[in-house]
Amino acid sequence: MAAIGIIEFVEIWGGCRALSYQGAWFSWCDAQMLRAAWRKCGWLGCVLAPEEIDRSAFVDREGTTAAPQQQARAPPTPLPSIDEALEAAMAIPDSVRAGTLAATQLQVKQLTEALKTREAAPFDAVAAGLLQPKVAAVKKRERDKTRIDESEGGDSHLRNLAAKARFKQATKETHTNEVTARREEREKKKAEVAAEREAQVAAYTKCHPRCKCRIKPCPMADMHHCTVCGDVKKGVCRKAACQGDQPLLLTMREPQLALPAPTA
Repeated sequence: MAAIGIIEFVEIWGGCRALSYQGAWFSWCDAQMLRAAWRKCGWLGCVLAPEEIDRSAFVDREGTTAAPQQQARAPPTPLPSIDEALEAAMAIPDSVRAGTLAATQLQVKQLTEALKTREAAPFDAVAAGLLQPKVAAVKKRERDKTRIDESEGGDSHLRNLAAKARFKQATKETHTNEVTARREEREKKKAEVAAEREAQVAAYTKCHPRCKCRIKPCPMADMHHCTVCGDVKKGVCRKAACQGDQPLLLTMREPQLALPAPTA
């Protein structure tokens, strides 16, 4: 079964505005049914009332008696470790000479008795480390953070609204300031270009058809002024809108010939 959180539980029982869901709490039961269900479970409001539970369907076991209290048993004597038991079994008393047949037979006898004692003793799984529970790592469920910005009728989604509003306002102001700065820069460049063109036209008008600047050679002697776009250039203006009815060699366009007026 899929594990759900508090928010999903509230959406199921209380409804979800984004899903247009009214909720099972208000569509499946009413207040009277809820009070009756709590009464059958032995609850009256905030008071525990076990006498309200209907016990007619209960089945009682016959002939059962209370389990006798088990007598406390003394904890079993822990067995020595394998290394300690092996060391004790291989020990030789001072009365027996080491390396003789009697010493070897005595060691075999002691080892056999130690093995029988260990086999007869009850197996302690706890001491052996076999019953130590392994704690499983519980993964914390992560929810989608984008749902925090959407209100579904509960305050659990309305977190950190003031900080988000301030961040959005600051971002909007920054964008507005950047747009304003770019607009002012464009207007400034446009004004500079217009002023430069006016200065060139004024200098051209001053020295045409006769030079009046008294500079030799005159800087405007080889300049041409386009009457359409207003640019002052060294050659003929080659813009398509400024060509007009120029020959095909210069404009790469067929000249438009005017038809004669019809005779009366």
